[in-house]
Amino acid sequence: SKQWYQRRVRVSGDHTYVYSHNLLLLHENVKDEERQVVRKKLMASQRLNETRGVKKACAGVNPYTRQYTCCVLTPSSFLLYLWQPDRVRFECIKSLPAPGPDYNPPLFENIIRSDEPYPSICVAVYQGEGRLILENVNMNGSSVWAGQQHTSAPLPVNTLTQIEGDTVLLGFNNQAMFVNREGIQKQSVRTRSSLTYSVPISSVVCLEGGVLGFHKSGMEGRSLQTGRVEAEVRDDTKVFRLLSSARMIILESRVAAETTNSSNLYVLTSRLNE
Repeated sequence: SKQWYQRRVRVSGDHTYVYSHNLLLLHENVKDEERQVVRKKLMASQRLNETRGVKKACAGVNPYTRQYTCCVLTPSSFLLYLWQPDRVRFECIKSLPAPGPDYNPPLFENIIRSDEPYPSICVAVYQGEGRLILENVNMNGSSVWAGQQHTSAPLPVNTLTQIEGDTVLLGFNNQAMFVNREGIQKQSVRTRSSLTYSVPISSVVCLEGGVLGFHKSGMEGRSLQTGRVEAEVRDDTKVFRLLSSARMIILESRVAAETTNSSNLYVLTSRLNE
């Protein structure tokens, strides 16, 4: 089933819950009685009731099993939800105790392996000796996760994207870096394993042949072959924010001097996920 294509997971509410939204039903103007029945059966939104007080959440599709999962951190637990196509809803299938009610990791992103049915969650990245250390919570296990002891602060990673099986793209400070799941920098004779941007970046997106680095005043795209700037948008009178990079890139811009909620949206298509 490809029902997950139509869904988005969002954290919202006064007491913060995770909600799963069917985008088509949210925007559809249902008129006839037959489709009203379908709408009622499927429901436009589902609240995941066990997620009250959620601190972090991430969702994604396992490319090996095609299962759609949602991982959630609450004050007491790491929760794993699995999309059930026949019931058209997420169901909680696993819970692991969290370290404590004050625990709030800097990251919360999926890492998927072909030999494991469910994702691990990367909660922090540290500088190690000759490599980076990706601290993961393995949702395939059954033991209590206690975390690791580190003598240094985690890196200020703002982007962690698994590009393919053993390649992970990280963005932090003014760098984009490709590492494997063990944190060792990838090596290639044809492409660069790291790129340095002229300004600190807030997020990065990998395209065919290059990586876009987004910052407050625009975007800087650098070639994976040469490291040089091949695309650039910079406007200090506006504030830019990357809203989505799943299947298409959606960029928001606002006039920096205005306090209104009006904004413009730009859509950039990518062949990365085709």
